Amino acid sequence: MDTNKLPITLCLYNQAADERIDNLFESYTQYFEKVEIIGVTELLEVGDTKTSKWNYLAYNAKTPWILFIEGNEILETSNLSYLHELNNDTWSSCIVSVQTNKGIESYYQNRLVPTGVEGIFQGRELPDTSNFILENNVKFLHQSIDIQSDIIPWEQIDISAERVSLNSPVNLFLYEARKYISEQKFVQAASSYRVALKKDRLLPYDHLAALNGLARCYVEQHKWMRALELMEYSIDLEPQQHLAYLIKYKVYQLGKNWDAAVEALNSYLQNYEIFSKSSHDIKIPYDETVLELSNLHLDLGMKDKAYEYYCDFLNTSLEEVRESHHLALKMAIGLEKKRNANKHFKFLYPDILNLNLNRIETKQFHDYMEMFLENNWHSTVEKIYTKLYEANPSNRMYRRKLIATLIKADKLELAREIMQKVA
Repeated sequence: MDTNKLPITLCLYNQAADERIDNLFESYTQYFEKVEIIGVTELLEVGDTKTSKWNYLAYNAKTPWILFIEGNEILETSNLSYLHELNNDTWSSCIVSVQTNKGIESYYQNRLVPTGVEGIFQGRELPDTSNFILENNVKFLHQSIDIQSDIIPWEQIDISAERVSLNSPVNLFLYEARKYISEQKFVQAASSYRVALKKDRLLPYDHLAALNGLARCYVEQHKWMRALELMEYSIDLEPQQHLAYLIKYKVYQLGKNWDAAVEALNSYLQNYEIFSKSSHDIKIPYDETVLELSNLHLDLGMKDKAYEYYCDFLNTSLEEVRESHHLALKMAIGLEKKRNANKHFKFLYPDILNLNLNRIETKQFHDYMEMFLENNWHSTVEKIYTKLYEANPSNRMYRRKLIATLIKADKLELAREIMQKVA
């Protein structure tokens, strides 16, 4: 046995043999004592549910621990050394993160379990260890295993089939509620969340998910104060989460309490880089958040702060669109931030001698020069028009603009010299 490797069997479950799996297999063998690929049609004799197969694999594994990875999921392997601290009383939780068109959704699912335990998972297609964890007072390491997926778990679950099982998981109500929310059935969703909250066998991250989900329903039902009360309680229980702050922000935004909205969104931003301790959590993209903060500060008349957040948006946005830099340039000029204005100007016009502007864009360019002059940034404008005039001496507009700039800069002799030249 390689003592540097983790004493874990990594089970690549429900996988089709292809080049991708071969590459992952080779990569994962660097970290795990054993890696197994379990195909779609294997273990049919064990049972017809995912849970029955996982229980069989977990019971019969030859290593102390087993970790299940499904379908197209990718396991983040950059920092797994902390898993050497595992013991039967202290596990590591797993967070399944899904990138959607609205942001990142994250779900806690305990995929890493000790082996040799009979029936450690319950349910059918939603293998769940909540009862075992609660009955055996299992604790968790501070860090969590990060699993990237392209499938939202609750979209794949047949709630009715899971419910008829004698050992259906308690957190099934959370998945049911999410389905109701996707169908805009907020009364039914709220009912499912209330049922979950009444259960005494709910893990802390599922408890937070139920609180946040119920508050989300209250917002949609215009019960804003009840939503805020729930979110204050949720955050008091665990500040390290995301959705609770976004719900507070939404309520304050609807109530046009802009100062409180800014505070809530800033609290969300402070937690952005850390993993959430709530299941069924949601993160909106960072660039959208700072752009919204910029807009909020503009509404509050705090132009300096608005510009600061807008620059943050430009630095983190996946697409540095020209229109965004045009707005940032105008804001920087209005705030008399010369260095920042020059930065945005250079982004928009990187090669001053090859502008290739249409008529409207040409007017916009010269408007910026006028704005610079209004801020007494004469030297910048003089350098730009001098370059343009020297490269295009027959262009009367450049000549006229340069002369006007020199006069405003009180460089009358230089202006007179250019005026006396024959174009």
